[in-house]
Amino acid sequence: MDRNAEGTDALSLFAGDAMIVSPARSTATTVIPSHPCTLRPVTIKQLYGGFLEDIERYPVSIEGEPVSSLILIGTVSQSTVRMNHWSFDLRDATGMINVSYWLKTPADSKLAWSTSNGDYVQVFGKPGMNENFIQIKAFKIRQIVNYNDTTHHYLYAIYTTLDIHKTNARKAK
Repeated sequence: MDRNAEGTDALSLFAGDAMIVSPARSTATTVIPSHPCTLRPVTIKQLYGGFLEDIERYPVSIEGEPVSSLILIGTVSQSTVRMNHWSFDLRDATGMINVSYWLKTPADSKLAWSTSNGDYVQVFGKPGMNENFIQIKAFKIRQIVNYNDTTHHYLYAIYTTLDIHKTNARKAK
């Protein structure tokens, strides 16, 4: 039998005979947010129509529901790419909003440098305030290559809004 430097049979490692001691566990605690985490497809008009409730807990409230994360689709304009940061204005059929995105991987940089003004992108992000105006702090951006995605996004945004209206109407009864 083959023995490694520690004197353990190589075959016994795969037979379940050997036990590897795991490193000490972290003593970090899990933080549970006090507000619900939501990811909603929205339009820019809905976002601007949402009023500011408690900027630290719920940056925006749409249709009476707090929105912690959102999905937007639109065209890129006034794109500015720096070493590790991409900033651009996102336009959809309802308005325009600024998007800020920190580039973490080479794929992010490639996307930022290859995206031109007028290209459609899907933005996953969090609404926030920057110098008294609403801005999207993106955590994922992907280029739209199939324009059915834009139709699906708007239909899903409409469906979500109508579903919230229906739920709120039931609660009111």
